Amino acid sequence: MPRWERPQQGGPQKEGPGGSTAGGAQAGPQGLGRGLARGSGPGLPLGEAAQGAPGPLEAAGLAEEPTVAQALSEGLRRVGRRQRPEGALLEGAGVFAVFEDPEAGEGFLGLATLRDVARWPERIFADLVSAGPEEALGPEAPLAEAARRLEGRGGRALPVMERGRFLGAVTRSSLLCALLAREEALRAAWAASAAYHQVLIEHSPVAVAVCEGLCLRYANQQLGRLLGREPAELRGLPLGALAAEEDRGRLLALAEGCLGTLGGGVLEFAAGREGPRLRGYFQALEHAGRTLLCATFVDVTAERRAQGELELARQVFDCADEGFMVTDAQGRILTVNRAFTAVTGYRPEEVLGRTPAVLKSGRQDAAFYQAMWRRLAEEGRWEGEIWNRRKSGEIYPEWLKITAVRDRGGAVRHYIGTFYDITAQKQAAERLRRLSSFDPLTGLPNRLLARAELGRLVREEGPPGRVHAVLFIDLDHFKELNDSLGHGVGDQVLQIVGQRLEGTVRSLARGREPDLVARLGGDEFLILLRGLRRAADARRVAEQLLERLRRPLAVGGRTLLVSASVGIALHPADAEEVEELVRKADIAMYQAKQLGRGRCAFYSQEQDERLRQRMSLRQQVRQALRRHEFLLHFQPQLRLADRAVVGVEALLRWRHPQRGLLGPGAFLDLLLEDRAVEELDRWLLDEALARLRQCREGLGLPGLRVAVNLTPHQFYEPGLPGRLERALARAGLGPEALELEITEQLALNDLEGARRQLHRLRGLGVRVALDDFGTGYSSLNHLRQLEIQALKLDRSFVRRLPEDPRQQVIVRCLAEMARHLGIEVVAEGVETPQEEAMARELGCDLAQGYLYCPPVDPEGLAAPLAALGAGPQG
Repeated sequence: MPRWERPQQGGPQKEGPGGSTAGGAQAGPQGLGRGLARGSGPGLPLGEAAQGAPGPLEAAGLAEEPTVAQALSEGLRRVGRRQRPEGALLEGAGVFAVFEDPEAGEGFLGLATLRDVARWPERIFADLVSAGPEEALGPEAPLAEAARRLEGRGGRALPVMERGRFLGAVTRSSLLCALLAREEALRAAWAASAAYHQVLIEHSPVAVAVCEGLCLRYANQQLGRLLGREPAELRGLPLGALAAEEDRGRLLALAEGCLGTLGGGVLEFAAGREGPRLRGYFQALEHAGRTLLCATFVDVTAERRAQGELELARQVFDCADEGFMVTDAQGRILTVNRAFTAVTGYRPEEVLGRTPAVLKSGRQDAAFYQAMWRRLAEEGRWEGEIWNRRKSGEIYPEWLKITAVRDRGGAVRHYIGTFYDITAQKQAAERLRRLSSFDPLTGLPNRLLARAELGRLVREEGPPGRVHAVLFIDLDHFKELNDSLGHGVGDQVLQIVGQRLEGTVRSLARGREPDLVARLGGDEFLILLRGLRRAADARRVAEQLLERLRRPLAVGGRTLLVSASVGIALHPADAEEVEELVRKADIAMYQAKQLGRGRCAFYSQEQDERLRQRMSLRQQVRQALRRHEFLLHFQPQLRLADRAVVGVEALLRWRHPQRGLLGPGAFLDLLLEDRAVEELDRWLLDEALARLRQCREGLGLPGLRVAVNLTPHQFYEPGLPGRLERALARAGLGPEALELEITEQLALNDLEGARRQLHRLRGLGVRVALDDFGTGYSSLNHLRQLEIQALKLDRSFVRRLPEDPRQQVIVRCLAEMARHLGIEVVAEGVETPQEEAMARELGCDLAQGYLYCPPVDPEGLAAPLAALGAGPQG
């Protein structure tokens, strides 16, 4: 590497009587008198010229302090604020300028660096800005200021702006490259100064003074110009008047030493408080019986500034985040920085004198390097991705920039290589690719990748006679599970389901191209079956998937039962376009749900029409919520022993503008899909309690109770007991006035959670009934664990009682067991006297149904209650 220090001017120096000082005082043979005695002048320092001609610094354009405009980064890339750091945007970029409109260059927001991108690869550029317009430098700002500001920011980039217009960015790398280029120019200028050594003193632009003793007898025009005074004004002044007060003592000590020994010396000092910094060359001689002190002076202000810049360049070079390597024209390494060692593992002494081939990984072939050197020869620079090998043997990717440094004749003198390890960027790109193509929860391909793969498949020509099948899978009752057990448990269920689906499909591939299993989002999965011989094969796969999913799941100490519905669409029979195939498989899935869930169904045109009607009905349900079209009807509940009314069940109805009064079977599933149902739940509870109080007071039935159905979300809500207590207080009723009905399936989804909530409700004093018993998979053991006060036999049980002896045995045993557990048994849907008689005979306690009274609106409830009569009240 070129030395950072400026070469010494002239020949060797010896220490004078005054001794060397911090200002650089040295003795030597460079004085004017000695030069005159030999017939030649002293060596002329850099930056001066004969007869007013420009010196080497001026000629090279180096006299002025370098500015930020000369060090703008070439690796700048303009990006939009909403763009993400991915793909081609990252190639070759060193720093990113973020704009509202990058093409027009308008709305500059700030800079983002590769370090920011590597740290937050998923963010948009607007969130990665680390240096805004308020931190901008002007183009005329000195490089020293830029370096100081960069150091204060940990080495990140700074924007450069002029009158609100974005010009570019300055980074440690661009700053270093500018300083290195300036260093080469400075060194060339220094070499040119040697031509001035032979210039005669009388034609020299060097400032010259002659002293007799310590008094100035002669000063030339150049010295006057340096000091800002006429030469005649200087004659007769003491020599010490040339120096600032802090340097005056050193100047006089050196002069006295030279006069005493007829020797010479060199001293650098400040000329006055605001004057330039001068270097003086002193030589004492005897002439005509007099002892004279001859001196030449050079303005070294620019030189010192240049040396400061070189030192700054050295510090930037050594502290840069990027690895730097400087070679000679033959490619031998001259110097490296700390980052080089940090990235490659090689210490400087291990690579100096060797070529960069020490890092070669073998990943690139000879053609790659030939193209690199050809580009360097033609354009003077090359940059790109390259794989190198660390000292440890590890192969890693880096982004490398090589710049050829040429002399004024165009010959290459050095190569400067800057590089940085892009392992993190590649890992970030891979993470982005996975995020864009794979589901982070299950690791399965996501919707985008699934549709892309399906698109590829439908475009290819497969074997004749073969079909592709798309299976759309949706978990049954997953929303209730998620609401009751929480999203954490729901996520674990989705992960297990994904594993089961993928494992089953992989086991069925049997050596052929594996089929695709993807998660579309939520509880929806999609499976692509390739090249089936017949449609029945798709049904066989779907049934195996359903059988595997029905097996119990162990999640968080719980055993859960999960089922799914599968819709099947075939290519090309059902559709040839990707979107249509997925849509029709979705429609078939809804048909499977309507058929009872836990099964599969093929697409049909009739299903399509029904789904359109369902979508229309969903919109109508949402409008009905906003228009308050829902209302309550009530159905009495009687004690079978004496047919006395003990309570009423509140049943939700929809007064449809066109279709009239609709029961919950027409809309309940759709209603539960809308979060607005929570507001409806609160209204339903308050309305039911308010109507109950009216009946109690108006009909003299103080012991009458009302039963209200709870949705899964309501039941598992932690604040349910408190909400019920407040609702009862608003209605002015005690807890015995309220019965809550929950479905059998709701309790079984989370038996432990249901047990805890029922215990809290029991503590509140409200009554709880298990509704629709007999439609799920509950066992007698489950009944023992649940604190319920009533068991409602589903209508499907009750209607078969008169003619089905097996059903009678089941109900008799169930009633007997419930009696021992203190649970009342309610027969639902009693419509005939035979059903009533059988229910009473088998041990049922209560009944409700059309035999006694259909559901009626609140205004019509008084008459049937009065007609049926009530049990003992109070």
